[in-house]
Amino acid sequence: MRHRPVGITPWVLRGQPVYLASDAQIAPNLHPFGSQPQLVQLALDAWNTELSSPIQSIDVPDIRMLPMTVPISRGHDRASIVWGIHVGHTGPRADRSPFKPFTGRHDMAALLTNLITIEFDPQAEWPIITRCYPGAYAPPLPWEPEAVNAPGGIKGCIAYWRVHAYVTTPATRVFRIYSDNTPPPQWWL
Repeated sequence: MRHRPVGITPWVLRGQPVYLASDAQIAPNLHPFGSQPQLVQLALDAWNTELSSPIQSIDVPDIRMLPMTVPISRGHDRASIVWGIHVGHTGPRADRSPFKPFTGRHDMAALLTNLITIEFDPQAEWPIITRCYPGAYAPPLPWEPEAVNAPGGIKGCIAYWRVHAYVTTPATRVFRIYSDNTPPPQWWL
């Protein structure tokens, strides 16, 4: 899927300016106008040019932040999932997403990561970021249009999201409650 660049960023990759896709999904703190955009440049500086993949999860030393997603187990974790609409998901097909709430600092300390995942449009002539977030690679949700082209396709996205959820804390609440008693979507069951 070709993405239209919306504007140039302060970032560079191998001397080339980096653009944002008009529909880019970027963690608020990593956005060019966010609180930590310099972390994206550190990740771009460490980009492995030997790999041909447009997706890389890059180890950025000396940083610690909450990942975008966490694994969930079949037992207690699944029961604590909250369903909502992610504030970054817009458009006519935006649907429910799983969220795992964390409230205590001791809960969150074990989750911290130094990985930043950057995804580029593989068909673009210049570097256009389509997704950028803390943590290891997380495919799009199965209902997102990009799921078709994700590694593993829609089936791979379903397999991932059945055992992962977005991280949410009182300070980083990134969703609107879908409904207090909304059942999970069929793909999650």
